[in-house]
Amino acid sequence: MNPHPELSPFIVKLTERCNLRCSYCYVFSGADSSWTAKPARMHPHTFNEVLASVRQYCRQSHQESVSISFHGGEPLLIGPKRFDSYCRQAISILAEVGEVYLSVQSNGTRVNDEWVELFLRNGVHVGLSLDGDPAVHDRNRIDAHGIGTFSAVASSANLLSDRGVAFSLSCVMQPGTDGRAAYQTMKSLDCRSMSFLFPLSTHEDAPRIHEQFGPTPIADFLIPIFDEWWSKDTQDVFVREFWAIGRLLLGGHSGIDSLGNPAITTVVFDTDGEIQALDSLRACADNLVSSGFFAGQRQLSEFLARDEYVSRVILAPPPTPMACRGCKEEGTCGGGYLPNRFSEDRGFDNQSVWCADLLAIFDHIRSRMSVSTQETKYRRLKLHQNDATGDCLSERSVALT
Repeated sequence: MNPHPELSPFIVKLTERCNLRCSYCYVFSGADSSWTAKPARMHPHTFNEVLASVRQYCRQSHQESVSISFHGGEPLLIGPKRFDSYCRQAISILAEVGEVYLSVQSNGTRVNDEWVELFLRNGVHVGLSLDGDPAVHDRNRIDAHGIGTFSAVASSANLLSDRGVAFSLSCVMQPGTDGRAAYQTMKSLDCRSMSFLFPLSTHEDAPRIHEQFGPTPIADFLIPIFDEWWSKDTQDVFVREFWAIGRLLLGGHSGIDSLGNPAITTVVFDTDGEIQALDSLRACADNLVSSGFFAGQRQLSEFLARDEYVSRVILAPPPTPMACRGCKEEGTCGGGYLPNRFSEDRGFDNQSVWCADLLAIFDHIRSRMSVSTQETKYRRLKLHQNDATGDCLSERSVALT
């Protein structure tokens, strides 16, 4: 087991506060309350310690590039002046590693000309959150006054597109809503890179969702999107989850942590410099991600070696749930995303709450790609999970569209 695996991206939480009150937020509306004891914004001294920690680790792992992804809360609450300073510091301090890639994940309500200029100046890729058509988005992503934010996000997307800033849109799939309408809305904003995120439900709250929306609400949302994408847009629009599943079916790695049960290659630095394993585990239980390891006090390699959850998700893939052993998609789905496996009585040793959805989605995409389970197994052995299968997916998609 490699004690210094290559990590990417390093997620840096610039803020632990947000200007929205999203109905499903796992940070501010979920099981975890640790944010209440954190600084609202990351102090410059803490940021320097984070960069020093990342640089030291990259020397140990012999990485030739480093990716820093700024998150929150809402990271733009840090303010443009400090954000610009942090970007310049990251580029300068981490230049000895090699290529430095910067990105930011924002709720999209504060982007203006000043922000666009600094994104362009620092080469920052921008991710915006948009949860479907205006009615769906405005029902779930509201500001402190209860007002929907779709128009603000759409304006931000249009501004980024007009100015040539690389951007993508992320949609948390909303059970019971029209997936195709969400996809068409995102395309209408000139978005050519998007992702559809599984809701971070656990076995404690998923029964209520299934009772209300049926056994496969996520498949019902996602499959119509796939059919439109497959028939019209495979060469023009990058949908992260479809490429991930395609890679898995063709024997490769998914390239993302929510599909395929990979070792998690990200670590998180909170606003106080605390190092954490997987921020989305906050959806499971209070203080689950707290480690007591802080940048500037302990090396990142010590965190990887000693943290209870890190040893299970970064140094090696998480154990496949017992309930998934022998499933026809055990080697592809791998049990689903770690937070979606959680229950209070069995921890993470459960199949995903979206198990039926995942099986339906994999079956559907297998059929459209004409890839049998036997072919997948053969390709996994033949290619040894070679990431070059992305090229195979491109060839297959061209041939079958």
